[in-house]
Amino acid sequence: MHPHLPTISYQIDARLKGNIWPLSRVDVWRIDASSLVDGSVRSMKTLDRDELSTLSGLKFPDLKTKYISAHVSVRIILASYLGCDPGGIRFARGRRGKPFISYPTDTRLYFNMSRSGASVLVAVSNGMIGADAERCAGAPLEIAPDIFNSNELEKLNASGSAEIECAFTALWTVKESYLKLSGSGLGVDLTKVRTRNVRSSFWEVEGPPDICGSPATAYQFAMDKNCSAAISWYGQVAEICVYPMLSASALVDVA
Repeated sequence: MHPHLPTISYQIDARLKGNIWPLSRVDVWRIDASSLVDGSVRSMKTLDRDELSTLSGLKFPDLKTKYISAHVSVRIILASYLGCDPGGIRFARGRRGKPFISYPTDTRLYFNMSRSGASVLVAVSNGMIGADAERCAGAPLEIAPDIFNSNELEKLNASGSAEIECAFTALWTVKESYLKLSGSGLGVDLTKVRTRNVRSSFWEVEGPPDICGSPATAYQFAMDKNCSAAISWYGQVAEICVYPMLSASALVDVA
């Protein structure tokens, strides 16, 4: 067994735990954002000016619903750790666009969010974290040479035709979660981000040091039967707690 890999626990109780959690732990929340949280008017009052500006640029009602649900869900989850009102949280962005909590100012809480369709992934930790989720169906296999190096392509091509889309998406999320961890953005040549499967769903990931910083560890898993996801972190994590899929409206009930 790899000496630095965390234990994985799938939680049955989805009740938000409050703002005290063990060191070196990552909580993984999976949200179905296809329905609004507690009504659209009240939900929109939770969002800040930047979120409302993005929302106003969305043309289709379905996209607006998913956006509101996803962003309100993130606020409710983070507020349960911070002990504050969801609407009181303020976000800022780092030099390369990665969001972080700017208020409350005394927090050491880190998070990362990814949305694919109506599926929302939120990873919360007391250390830097990256998260990515992608739908498996319709994976753009034609761009594989632009994403994977020769060793990765060889392994991908060894997948059976029934599994190749899932294999493609799984490895893609590992790389993307690492870029989101480092805040490197999408300008990095993904073929230069190297991956090594160390055990089951765990990966070692390393990119150009001048852009991506230190190597990291990633955990790849299924959001649902049609969506692949991964989280990445630096250093050591003792435990990853994966919570059951919740509807966005259910978060109001468990908060």
